[in-house]
Parts: sequence; C-alpha cells; structure tokens
Amino acid sequence: ELLVSASEVEDENIETMERLCSLLVPSLKFDSHPNHLYVMRTVSSLIPKISDNAAISHYYSLSKLLGPNKAASGMTSNEARTIISSAITGIGSRGIGSNLNR
Repeated sequence: ELLVSASEVEDENIETMERLCSLLVPSLKFDSHPNHLYVMRTVSSLIPKISDNAAISHYYSLSKLLGPNKAASGMTSNEARTIISSAITGIGSRGIGSNLNR
C-alpha cells in the first residue's frame, strides 16, 4: 500500500514497483478469476510510478489481454477491461508512444 499511495517515490521504491509489475503482469490471464481484479488494480496503480522503459515493457502484454485469444474472445468483464485500458492509457499518456514501435 505504501508503494502505491506514495506521492513522492524514492528510487528504491521505484525499483521495487518495477519488479512487482514484472512479477504480476505475466500472471494476468484471459480467465475471469476474481483475484485477477486485485492484481489488475495493483498493476494499474503502479504503472504511473515506474520508469518509462519499465512501463513500455508491459504495454504489449497488457494490450494482448483486450484482444481475442486463439478461438476465444479476450477478457469479457467490463471492469477488468476498464482497469487494463486505464493501465495502457497510463503508459501511452506519458508521451512515450514513439518508443512503443520497438
């Protein structure tokens, strides 16, 4: 909670948040397990506080959750889609969109 709510974040905390995002983002799947909403909310609140490079590294993983998965549809929960969209918007609103083409 301290990492998520801190208004001025120290470098050490930023590194911790980046590591936490790196652990949490891959755990997000297309299914709608109730605990995934907590993970999504955590990731969405951490994204604005981590470095640009770290945020960009999660852009495609998060974006894939909104699209179809093989023969099945992507996430269908409106709440989950809104949380993921918010995280993606947080990445894009940093003015780093030109770096996303890597």
